[in-house]
Amino acid sequence: MSTPLGENVPRQDSTPGNRRITLLTIASEPDGAGHRFVIRLNPVAKRLYIEKHDAAGAAIGAAGGFILDLDDTLGSDGNNHHLYAQETTVCVDVSGVITEKKAMVLMSDPY
Repeated sequence: MSTPLGENVPRQDSTPGNRRITLLTIASEPDGAGHRFVIRLNPVAKRLYIEKHDAAGAAIGAAGGFILDLDDTLGSDGNNHHLYAQETTVCVDVSGVITEKKAMVLMSDPY
C-alpha cells in the first residue's frame, strides 16, 4: 500500500538502517572545456566544497578548490566571521635568493 505525498511534504528517507545523506550537490555548472564547477555541502560537518570535476565526475586536484568549514570562522572574539579569498604578493627564499611570488590567502572581516 502506498500513500501519495503532497507537493510540499518532505521526502526524507526515514527507513530504519538507511544512512543520512551528508553530501548535497548545490550547483554543478559546465566550464566550457568539458569539466564542471561543483559546489557541494555537507550539512552535518558544516562544510562547503567548491571544486572542478572531470567528465567522469572526479575532482581535479590540480585545478584547486576550496574546503570551507563553518567552525573555522570562529574568531577569538567568540563570533563567527565572513571569510574572503584574496591573492597577495609574498617574498620567498629560493636557494638564498629572495623571490617575489603570489599566494592565495583567506582572511576575515576585521574584528
